[in-house]
Order: sequence, then C-alpha cells, then structure tokens
Amino acid sequence: MKKKKLRIRGLHKRQTGAVLVYLAIAIVPFVAILGLVIDYGSAVVCRSRMQKAVDAGALAGAAYLPNTNAPDKAAEVAIVNYSKSDGYEVNINGDEITVTMKRSVPTSFMKIFGQNSLAVGVTATAIKPLSPSKIVGHMMPFCLINPNNNLDEDDDLVPSNWGKKYILFYGEDNLVVQDWANGNIGVGEQSPLIEEALAKNNSMGWRSALTLDLSALGIGGAEAMLYSYVNGYPGEIEIDDLVPTETGNTASVPMNGTKERLFGEEDYLFENFDPDYDYDIKRVIFVPIVTLLMDGSTTEPYTIDHYIAGTGHDWNKHYVRIDGFAPFYLLTDEEQGDVDGDGAAKDKGWITGYYIPGTRAPSGSSGGGADFGTKVIPKLVN
Repeated sequence: MKKKKLRIRGLHKRQTGAVLVYLAIAIVPFVAILGLVIDYGSAVVCRSRMQKAVDAGALAGAAYLPNTNAPDKAAEVAIVNYSKSDGYEVNINGDEITVTMKRSVPTSFMKIFGQNSLAVGVTATAIKPLSPSKIVGHMMPFCLINPNNNLDEDDDLVPSNWGKKYILFYGEDNLVVQDWANGNIGVGEQSPLIEEALAKNNSMGWRSALTLDLSALGIGGAEAMLYSYVNGYPGEIEIDDLVPTETGNTASVPMNGTKERLFGEEDYLFENFDPDYDYDIKRVIFVPIVTLLMDGSTTEPYTIDHYIAGTGHDWNKHYVRIDGFAPFYLLTDEEQGDVDGDGAAKDKGWITGYYIPGTRAPSGSSGGGADFGTKVIPKLVN
C-alpha cells in the first residue's frame, strides 16, 4: 500500500509539473490577448462615444441649415458630447451637413511592440428635409414682403429671431414700400433712406403687407378679409405662384378679426408656448412670404436697389411671387402694445405676432419648398 501511495503521489507531482509548464507556455498568448482586448476595447469605447457626438452634432447643425451659423452649432453640440477628440471638421454640401471627429487612443500593451496609439475616426451626415411648398386653408389672407431680401440681417426670418415681434399687417395702409426698404428702424426713428414725411411707418422695421385677392372665391372687400382672417385663407397657395393682390376697405377688420380668432385663447401666454404640441392653436398663423415684381414682369424682382434708385413706381402693384410661409404667434391688441410709427397711438388696426420658427406646418400642407420657420425634423443619412 505504501508503494502504491508513493506511485500515486509521484504521478500527481508529475502532473502538477506538466500543468505548470502548460500554464507557463499559455500565459504569454493569454496576456497578449488580454492586452489586445484592453487596447482595442478602449478604442471601441472611444469610437462609440465619438459616433454619438458627431451624430448629435450633425443633427443639430442640420436644424439650422441653410444659415451660415449651422457649422458652429454642429461643432458646439459635438464637442459638448465628446470633448477629448484631437480635432473635428464640419462640411456643408447643399442641404447636408457632415461632422467628422478623430482621436489617437493611447495603448497599454501594444506599445511594447511600438504601437503607442490607435487612430479612431468617425463621421456623420445629416440632412434637413424640405419644408412645405404649399399650405391649404391655414394661411392669412395677407402676405409679407420678404425681409430676407432687404439690407438688414437683424429682421430676417431665421431661427435666431425666435420670439421677436413683427408687424404683420398695417391695417388700412396695405402696403408701405419704404418700410420694406428701410430695414430695422426703431419706433419713431428717422430712416436715412426716405424723407421725413414718409418716416412715420417705420414701425420697428417690420414688413408691410398686401391683401390677397379673394374675388375668385366669390367674396370680396372687408367681409372676405374678415372671413379669411378668422378661418384661414380658403384657397391654395404654392411656392413660386404668382398671387394677385388688391387693396380696399379693411377698416376695423384686423382688430375685429383678431378678437374673433383668439376668442377663448386670450389668456394663453407665449412663455408657455410649445412648438411641438401647440402648433395647431388659433394663435399660430401662417403668413405667405413674397417677392415684389417689376412692373410688367412676372419674373424680375423689384429689389431694394430699385427703391433706393428712386424707381418706386416701377413695381408691379397687382402681383407678387410666393417665396414660402412663416409661422407667427398672434398677439392680442393688449399684448402688441404701442406699435405705431409715431410712437404714440395704439390699436390702429394693425396685426402683430412673435416669429416662431420651429412650428410644424398644419396637416393640409405638403413638402418641397423654402423654409421660413416651419418645423422639419433633420435625419441622419450616413
């Protein structure tokens, strides 16, 4: 028995030695694999985090297209989400914005073999879909001369002007060309471009309006204006359409129309407005944005340069061309306050509203046109 035990004990020692040898041989590739897993794992984690950052940056930047500050917004959001990158690049190609990030991730094991870092690079491209090209049954029966075409960038219809007050309609003065030309001039201030006698309607530089012609619908005058203002323009207008315009007796229509349209919503505060949920309330109105045309032309724009050159009589007073549609948060007479150009009178039949870019177009609209604020959701394409 003792000899048998010794043989077993000896055999056990030999096995243990073999196992130790095997372990010694296997430990090297095991450590190597572990080191590679750690190094490449760090690179994978870095890549994942950077990918989320560039995705967020591209989507954020696309929301601001076609504005020139879109790359800055994209970079800002990307860096906030991942600040350890070695560098980033933002490029715009039409309605697409691409954000790229790179980083050299330090290695632990691979540096033994001279590989001190792993290069990681990610990219994301986002696109901003086109906004509605036409709106049916939701528009105001008047339109604004495109403020993006004047000399003053401060009053442009861009996202940065969220909540800025615009005069949308001048009551009985359907069109004041000089106000379109002046740019952003404070109440009561003298425009350098016009005579003092014409400076009374500067009205903080907001746009003049033309009344849309509703005679084709079998109604006209103040009655048509009031109906369309309360219920929305019953016709269909599409971008690039030539729209007939008219002037006429609109006395008391804006004030009466405002009160009727906002009945029940007078106490709703703008500070509580949520564009994702409140876009369909009666306070949200969509206004056609238009370009004036040269007299006798259906294609040549009447520009600020024409006005300054003294050719104010050369614009076509009967037609305008639709550039797009802009949403506004309609104000009550009490909320709009003093908007008269002479800085004194109130409630002269004017319509005012806060510009609300980001508001979704109503369900009756369809896609494919210029963007003056209607909300479209950017999406990743790469």
